[in-house]
Amino acid sequence: MQKKSLFINAGLVVLIILLGVFLYKQMDTYKQSMGQEEISSTGLMAQSPTDVPEMTDEVVENYSRRLGVTAPDFSLKSLDGEEVSLSDYLGTPVMINFWATWCPPCTAEMPLIDEFAEVYAGELVVLAVNAGEEKADVQEFIGAEEFHMVFLLDSSNAAAEKYFVYGYPASMFIDEEGLLQAIHIGELDEDGLAAYLSEIGVGK
Repeated sequence: MQKKSLFINAGLVVLIILLGVFLYKQMDTYKQSMGQEEISSTGLMAQSPTDVPEMTDEVVENYSRRLGVTAPDFSLKSLDGEEVSLSDYLGTPVMINFWATWCPPCTAEMPLIDEFAEVYAGELVVLAVNAGEEKADVQEFIGAEEFHMVFLLDSSNAAAEKYFVYGYPASMFIDEEGLLQAIHIGELDEDGLAAYLSEIGVGK
């Protein structure tokens, strides 16, 4: 009887362990299905830590083909409800920054970008294109702060699709002739931003 009892107890322990493993895997699957996202050090978004997008040769080549050609035009609403088009700024260098409030690298680089926008006011236009969020959420994030960028709402991500945005933040640098001269995916630092702006004739 004792041996039988020990056998039953051991079986129950094994069953409990297997059940725990099963429930753990189910919870992990559930979290992923609910859209939990991890952010890599480059600022690119992924569904899980093992699914972080990489800048493959194909992606790099895809972007390279778009350099030196006319930047795709788009029209989006500003926070004031005004219709703003990229083509409105032809003749002035433009930086387009695709960003979102839920993206830490995006919000981390924003003060730096705004500082450059202030320093080169009249020489540079920065279009801060928000990725598909509600107007109220963007306004709440901005609050009472005064920015020197033009905030635009890309509610359907139509502009982001035109630029094949691969991850956030993503910055596009367009010269005064309307040609796309540089693309950066991920958070910008001061030296990098200055170098990109120099490529489109700002700060030389």
